[in-house]
Amino acid sequence: MEKTEQPKSSWRERKQDITHKWLSPFIYLEWLCERLSYRLEGWAFLDILRHVVRLAVLVAVISYIWEMDARRKEKHYQAWQVINLAQGKSGSGGRKAALQDLNRDDVSLIGVDVSKAYLPEIDLEDAFLYNANLSGAILSKANLSGARLLEANLSGADLNNSNLSGAKLKLANLSGATLSLANLSDADLTVANLSGADLTIADLSGADLNNANLSGADLREANLPGAYLPDANLAGAILSRANLSEAYLPDANLSGVYLYNANLSGAKLRKANLSMADLAVANLAGADLDNANLSGAKLKLANLFGATLSLANLSDADLTEANLSGADLTVANLSGTELNNANLSGADLSYTDILNVQNWKDVKSIEFANIYGIKNPPDGFIEWATAPEQSAVEIEDRREWQALLKEKRRQKK
Repeated sequence: MEKTEQPKSSWRERKQDITHKWLSPFIYLEWLCERLSYRLEGWAFLDILRHVVRLAVLVAVISYIWEMDARRKEKHYQAWQVINLAQGKSGSGGRKAALQDLNRDDVSLIGVDVSKAYLPEIDLEDAFLYNANLSGAILSKANLSGARLLEANLSGADLNNSNLSGAKLKLANLSGATLSLANLSDADLTVANLSGADLTIADLSGADLNNANLSGADLREANLPGAYLPDANLAGAILSRANLSEAYLPDANLSGVYLYNANLSGAKLRKANLSMADLAVANLAGADLDNANLSGAKLKLANLFGATLSLANLSDADLTEANLSGADLTVANLSGTELNNANLSGADLSYTDILNVQNWKDVKSIEFANIYGIKNPPDGFIEWATAPEQSAVEIEDRREWQALLKEKRRQKK
């Protein structure tokens, strides 16, 4: 330790150097402190006292670290007390802060019961909430991104505008939950129960809804591009103006679903059940509807340009003013179908069943459509269709017909 230097001058000498007299009291005090510091420098007692102070600080730090775990446990115990004492009650009761504290310390919240709790804007990102009971809870604007909510009960919960992106909700119960404007992008909702849930304007892009129950759910204007929905149950759901472009929906149950003006372009709907569905003004351009059931479906003004409908069942469907140009309808069932003002130009109708098809003479266009091997045509249909005014063709070789189509389109350009 450096020693304090001995003051170099007496007060009389120091006083002579003062240029401003009003500074004299302050400079005198400074001079006294310098001399006192020098006089005390040699005291061993003060030196020992300095060491004692340093030791005390060290002991305090060690003690703080030593007792940290005990303090954390006490804090967690108090948080759980707050949660458990308020169980089943409405309101917050301090549970919001308690849950957030526990989650920040990476404490598992498995099986926690906060049903009916008032927890708006709670932050439980990446929380472990397996088998938790959040039924009827108010969780509007909550952050549950990445949360593990497997088999959790969220029935009737208010999750309006909440963030559940990347959340694990496998086998979770979300029946009757409010998820309007919620972010469920990339969430895992396999085998989840979303029956009767409000998902209006919700973001489900990239979500995994394999075998999920969405029956009776309200998905108006919901965003589901690229969503994974094989074997999903959407019976009775409302999907008007929803975006399902490129969604994966093979074997999905969409019977009676309201899909008015929905975007299903490029969607994979192979073997899907769309019987009695309302698809008026819907965009199904390029969709794969191979072997799908569209019996009795309303497809008025729908866009099915380039769609694959081979082996599809369109019996009794309403295709009034629908665009089926370039669609693949091979071996499809169009018996009893309404075709008033429908566009069938360039469509492949090979081996298609058109028994009792309605208003076939009033189609908008059947130009260059392939009607080879068409089944159960009405009297005079083939003669009418192949007449120069209609220009449909009968070509067995599909490649030959496609080459003709290509050439005709080139000529039109």
